[in-house]
Amino acid sequence: MLDVLANPRGLDSPTSGRCRAGLPPSGAQRAGRRGHQRRLTAFAQRLGRFPRFICSAVAAGTWGALPPLPVPLGETAAGILINPKNGANWLVVVGEGNGGTFLYNTYTGQWKQGVPRPYAGHHIAAEVINNRLYLFGGLNAGGNKIQIYDLATDSWSFGHDLPYAVGSAATAHIGAYVYLCGGILQSIDDTTDACIRYNTVTNKWEGGIASMPHGVNHAAAGTDGKLMYVAGGRDGRNQVGNGFNYLQIYNPATNSWRLGKALPEGRGGTGKAVVLGRKMYVMGGETRKSGPDGQIKLSGQRTYYRVDVYDLDRNKWTQDANMPAPRHGIFPVADRQGNIFVAGGGEKAGYGQSAVNSYFRP
Repeated sequence: MLDVLANPRGLDSPTSGRCRAGLPPSGAQRAGRRGHQRRLTAFAQRLGRFPRFICSAVAAGTWGALPPLPVPLGETAAGILINPKNGANWLVVVGEGNGGTFLYNTYTGQWKQGVPRPYAGHHIAAEVINNRLYLFGGLNAGGNKIQIYDLATDSWSFGHDLPYAVGSAATAHIGAYVYLCGGILQSIDDTTDACIRYNTVTNKWEGGIASMPHGVNHAAAGTDGKLMYVAGGRDGRNQVGNGFNYLQIYNPATNSWRLGKALPEGRGGTGKAVVLGRKMYVMGGETRKSGPDGQIKLSGQRTYYRVDVYDLDRNKWTQDANMPAPRHGIFPVADRQGNIFVAGGGEKAGYGQSAVNSYFRP
């Protein structure tokens, strides 16, 4: 089945308001262009989303709508896993409001439900390791657990327990380690600046990691494979706050932190940060500020629709296209082809869920 979002032989940018097939320009391939376009059109018509679904899927810096989640979810965690049989991309989503495991096939545009996770907590950190989705900690349930989902067997297993129960922590997978920093310690119901790391080879937790300059929860963490970037976040208990504009950068090679250029609009609730190439994307979020406020791209329900982009090399922030639906408690993730998927999240500050499913193509 052809992936209209991700297939590298699929579509490229529309020209003069039209969509065209993005085949390489050899003579034989040019001759087959019209047949290829007919197949794309027929597939999209079966999904009931032509032409918007195809045309908006490929424009640079654009958002598009996807089939909604089967149920509304908030405070989500997610990852892209690959079907080992056919190479298809699967978006795996869990979240507050339902204990299910929801699977979205980006090749067919269809949802299905996997086996429920053992601990249906929320505010969970997540990383994809060896084509499995690892969930770290969480609030309400599973605070000291590693839950591991295997798409090939539709099953959950466990890693070694965390040294302490924590939710809304920031994580980054760098080399053989997952660095876990900050978050809300359940033992004191407050934010910590502590950092630990999980050895994915030995299945053990290790200490000795430098503490964060500023302990935060609800922050956006990402990595380029060498450094850990933690943008924004807030402190205290699990309640809405205005958040901070810190950009905290950790270097595992020197076990040290430094501060980068401040996030243009301090906030928490942004979920995962996505790094593509040398740019990091921080999306959405929530605040106690009053809205709507178009200057800071805040909705009347105190959720953001802004997308801030950090250039890792130039230490500079810019903005990209606004989110079509402002949300917090999201977990943006990218597939191999550079599409960013954002499923669920609350449309109003505080407790809330939605079934909104969208993608962004930088």
